[in-house]
Amino acid sequence: MKPISLYIHIPFCERKCPYCDFYSLTGSTDLQRQFVRSLLIEIELISERFSETPPPVETLFFGGGTPSVLPTDEIEKILRSLHSRFQIAPDAEITIEANPGAVDQGKFDAYFSMGFNRISLGIQSFRDDELLRLGRIHSASEAEAAIRSAQMAGFININLDMIFGIPGQTITQWQENLEKALYWQPAHLSTYNLIYETNTPFWRWRESGKIRPLDEQIEWDMYRSTVERLKAEGFDHYEISNFSLPGNACRHNQNYWNGTTYLGFGPSAHSFQGEKRWWNVADVNAYISGLRDKKLPVGGQEILTPQQQKMEYIFLSLRQKKGLSLSAYRKKFGREFLEEFAHSIEIIRKTQEKIGRLLVFENDQLFFTTMGFWLSDSLLEWF
Repeated sequence: MKPISLYIHIPFCERKCPYCDFYSLTGSTDLQRQFVRSLLIEIELISERFSETPPPVETLFFGGGTPSVLPTDEIEKILRSLHSRFQIAPDAEITIEANPGAVDQGKFDAYFSMGFNRISLGIQSFRDDELLRLGRIHSASEAEAAIRSAQMAGFININLDMIFGIPGQTITQWQENLEKALYWQPAHLSTYNLIYETNTPFWRWRESGKIRPLDEQIEWDMYRSTVERLKAEGFDHYEISNFSLPGNACRHNQNYWNGTTYLGFGPSAHSFQGEKRWWNVADVNAYISGLRDKKLPVGGQEILTPQQQKMEYIFLSLRQKKGLSLSAYRKKFGREFLEEFAHSIEIIRKTQEKIGRLLVFENDQLFFTTMGFWLSDSLLEWF
């Protein structure tokens, strides 16, 4: 039986960040406890779908929102339910996201004792002015204190989320942020350029001229220098925005990208199995109400067409350093990739003549260069 991954969406934040488009809201402790009661019902109902022993779970991820806003006893209830309903592998990667300002030493200690072995901290910046601009609730000193507390609790596999391309940010300021992150010796770094997601406050402020995005050349220089600096420190640039020391790549995200079955729990959470994708309602009150009646909170679903499966395979393969295997593509789809997409590759080849190498063919693999990663959204539109 093939292993699966589980995702738990905790839809609460102390304050919604103006650049974020994930489903989350501020909520009272009472609403949070109602949510957890409903979540436990969802876990029970989904686990009962397995007529035989549930498949082993090799990764478990608590995301959000901000999972660390929940009382630790509620987190423990969820984890205990998952262990009782699913086969969590002894070596499973078990991650929880936490934000400085919504976590303290006691919570870090509790997470570690519960069995979490990986923690992802939403640092974003080590500068107070940038944190204020991003609408974060923590300060630079609180960010460093959170990392120190996670280490004191016993966490070794620590990821730091960082954002570059913040309005007004200079390359030097970003590089200083990166050096501060490296000072804390994390096992993993996720570095994201700021995206103006539709209908977020940041998107509206950009449209109205209230904030001005950085020049694309500056953002490219930030990205390129990040790749070079982290490679020099021994980090593997294994995905567009993700870097890890050897043996510390995020297995959960890799399972997403490699087509592993995953089950999502909580409002707005997505699930995937074979050719089918489905997702829960993005409304905590509707979620709670439906599960009170033992009704699964599915908001929609789709069966991927052969063409959609092919495009997702290409997209998810090329976003990773290892790229796309030509022989694996042939085996999966019965076609020769280089023949099927000869026109697309020719367009990329001509583009390369103007701006530099974007795509590499090496033995059986096809993968992006650093510049190819940076321009991947545009390049993938040609397939």
